[in-house]
Amino acid sequence: MVSPEKTWVFWLDDLEVNLVRHLGKYFAGAFSLLLVGCLFDSAPPDPISPGANGGDYRLFPNDLGKADSAAKYFAQGVILPGHPGASYSLSFVAGEGSIPNLRLYRLIPKGDQYMYTTDQLIEGKLSEGQWRYDFNANFSSQIDWLTILEQKGKRYETPLTNLHFAGWGSNSSHISLNLWITGKYVPPAGGETPQELAKLILAGYRTAYGPAGITVDTVYLQYASSHRLSGKSFPDSLPIVAEDIESRFDSLGNGLAHPYSEALDLVLIFGFQEEGMLGLSPLFGKNLEAGEAGVVLLSTHRSSAGLQDFTAVGSEVMVATAVHETGHFFGLRHTTVTQRDMMASGDFSAEEDGIGDTPWCPGLAYLVGTRDIPVSSKFLSRKFIAGLAAYQCPDAENPMFPYSTDVIMGAFTEGQGAILAKNLSIFPH
Repeated sequence: MVSPEKTWVFWLDDLEVNLVRHLGKYFAGAFSLLLVGCLFDSAPPDPISPGANGGDYRLFPNDLGKADSAAKYFAQGVILPGHPGASYSLSFVAGEGSIPNLRLYRLIPKGDQYMYTTDQLIEGKLSEGQWRYDFNANFSSQIDWLTILEQKGKRYETPLTNLHFAGWGSNSSHISLNLWITGKYVPPAGGETPQELAKLILAGYRTAYGPAGITVDTVYLQYASSHRLSGKSFPDSLPIVAEDIESRFDSLGNGLAHPYSEALDLVLIFGFQEEGMLGLSPLFGKNLEAGEAGVVLLSTHRSSAGLQDFTAVGSEVMVATAVHETGHFFGLRHTTVTQRDMMASGDFSAEEDGIGDTPWCPGLAYLVGTRDIPVSSKFLSRKFIAGLAAYQCPDAENPMFPYSTDVIMGAFTEGQGAILAKNLSIFPH
């Protein structure tokens, strides 16, 4: 069974980004894996098929968080994203015996099923006590691979340790944004016009991403109602209230001319159906050229009391939301992993992002309640279940902290910046 896509959800009240399952354009209903043949004559005649847990877990390039579940089921099939022209390396601590081969199946979505076919068979090499596999993405668009480990004609079932998936590319460190005014524009609390909001977003991105070596060139203001393919879905007279990233949002960037087609799409709507939600983005997005799971959604209002009331939010909160969500789009996790994150990903091994220079808040996963959290200086005091002491959160000012505070958002750390820059180099733009 292949898991549906996973999507980051941003909540205004507590700034918690909750990893939830999302059925996208190609991912609806039950999933199955069907073998449709091999692409290369060099592949063994009887390649090993995915196991019972094939597709249940994903790895993302340059992600330093623990991945115990992915390591456990790697030989049965873990999903890896691949971008055209990028180079990748996968490694883990060497085991006993001969080095297994890494088979990469290429996943092909077809209706409610995944088809798969052999894409590459890679021989490993021993490097500094680890087995390492180097490979490239030789195709014209973003795809997903499924991993299989084969040793002497059998599946290599030995549990892996220190599993890491690295990726790098040669694409530019410059990026631009498309800000889509989608449906009727209802301004944030400060009454900013779309043009004023675009300027604030550009300034906020330059402040946050500049120190990471990423240059945000411009924000192109776009109106969804004028889009030549999808405009009829977004009349200017109706405010848009969304549930998640739907195919109609994914298609907004399609058909745009350069340079708009090579910018990250920020889709601005009125609000979300989910109470408190303010923004939405995938963890490690698909692409910067529109398409499925290739957008970041933002709203000017948050809902409460079951859609009975919407409240405008300040532009500064919207900018912080956009910076935070785009961090997820380029592969950053929370500095401190919450219990909701663990529940949604199905992996309880990670408590923090694994980045050496980002502090984290011990015990945060056991927090009772997420509202009215007192803040003192840059440290966030919280209440925990009986028997746990009150902790202070030194990561409260980091852009990827999972809860809102009245602390002014600080900069990304050097470690976070390195991941952002490396992952941006993977995305064609």
